[in-house]
Amino acid sequence: MSDIHLNGVPIDELIARARDAALDRDLANINCCTCRELGPLLGGGGLPTAPKSQPKIRQPGPTAPSPAYTPQENEAMNFRKVAATVGLAALGAVACQGETTATSKEPEAREQFTKQLVAESRSKQISPTNVEQAIRSTMSEQYGDSFDSGLGCWRYALEANGERYEYCMAPRGHQLVETSQGQMLYFFASNRSDIKDDPKYLYSLPDSGVMGAFALRLNSSSAWTLTAATKDLDFGSIGNCGCESAKLVKLGREYYGWMFVSGGVWQGIASLSHNLVAPHRKEFVDLSEIPMQTESDQDSEYRIEIDDSSVDEDHYPVIVTKVRPGGDSERTKVAFDRTRWRYSLPK
Repeated sequence: MSDIHLNGVPIDELIARARDAALDRDLANINCCTCRELGPLLGGGGLPTAPKSQPKIRQPGPTAPSPAYTPQENEAMNFRKVAATVGLAALGAVACQGETTATSKEPEAREQFTKQLVAESRSKQISPTNVEQAIRSTMSEQYGDSFDSGLGCWRYALEANGERYEYCMAPRGHQLVETSQGQMLYFFASNRSDIKDDPKYLYSLPDSGVMGAFALRLNSSSAWTLTAATKDLDFGSIGNCGCESAKLVKLGREYYGWMFVSGGVWQGIASLSHNLVAPHRKEFVDLSEIPMQTESDQDSEYRIEIDDSSVDEDHYPVIVTKVRPGGDSERTKVAFDRTRWRYSLPK
């Protein structure tokens, strides 16, 4: 039993709650559909359920909503906080009668998104309307004419393992960057995982979330040209990609990507990874094969930071620090592998 606590609750208890809540959520989803189709014939108890089959999930393990990437956080508890967040995310299960519905924070998010548009655009002397139109146009090109004005996102469906998964994609963080080729607009999208009153947007533990990543260049006529795009990178569990707090970081002289932590809890075992989503040719890929916490070592944590000491390098190395219980640490400098287009720890 671990003696580490989060908000006064032992971490082992939080992990156990996460597992139990995920099972409850599966049961609530099936009961919801049963009630809609047949009416309340089962006295409110519903049917027992088997786990949903797993869609296309990247290894290692699933991901979960993570806090903003802050390598300077408490060295003993950073990865524990992320693992606990996975558990707490599963506590939002909704019964089919619809008596309780989670309050969405989407209006607040939209307001923050608009404020960011204005601030970023003014700093780069580009009209906020120009940037907003570029983002909306790209979303429609990528996800189709499927904007749901009530939810503020684009409906999108994926087929995997013979099953259909429904998502509603919303634009998230964006940033304007000045380069030698002109101004670039980077933004990403993720599916909304906070929609609780529609069964098709309720997810089980194995269900990954979706991230879209896009880069556009401003041409001489003040129009934006798409230079790289991937609309359906899959990360995570419980329908949450864990990328909503991603930060755009400089990975090279004129090379940028989104940094975040993904991971999840499977049968009480946390598996967390560092992600660096950046352009490669005309697509976005995850450059990182660096874990944050491994299944085989639940007590150690890997942290990464970008080493930009040589500012003219096309691809900066990363510094990986392995922190062990008691505060012992081991630092490794990892160069970018241009052949594999990856950062990975030496074997």
